[in-house]
Amino acid sequence: MSIIKPNNNTISAITALPAAISTGKVLQVVSATSTSASNTSSTSVVSFMNASITPSSSSNKIFCVFNGLGYANGTNNDLTALIYRGTTSGTEICSTKVYDGGSNYHMYNLDCSVLDTPSTTSSQQYTIGFRPSQNLYCEFGNSGHNTTLTLMEIAG
Repeated sequence: MSIIKPNNNTISAITALPAAISTGKVLQVVSATSTSASNTSSTSVVSFMNASITPSSSSNKIFCVFNGLGYANGTNNDLTALIYRGTTSGTEICSTKVYDGGSNYHMYNLDCSVLDTPSTTSSQQYTIGFRPSQNLYCEFGNSGHNTTLTLMEIAG
């Protein structure tokens, strides 16, 4: 069996996409981390953390992803964590939830990711918010464990 050599290069010599491919490249990465926790017993969204990124072209997209811990206490109560473009009164672009059917303290991993199209070159803030489904206690984040929000500008 012969080895195929793209453009007469060995496989180990190929390290990047060809320069002619202009879309899909990661142009910049911004990341924020928190090791704190926040809680509420109100169904109103609570702002937890944010990060900002400035797209270099209005045709570029922003890939947003967060990971954190949380729980909702009480029967039929769940915790929803969300990503907003702007503040928590801005545009909701992603949400995820966990449900704990009892009243025991169980921390759950929450992840959310979305490819956003802000269509601007102005600085864009992305905010993580959270809320319980009922007026019962919930907590997002966990002291000593990282909650991360990562923003990646993707060439459009």
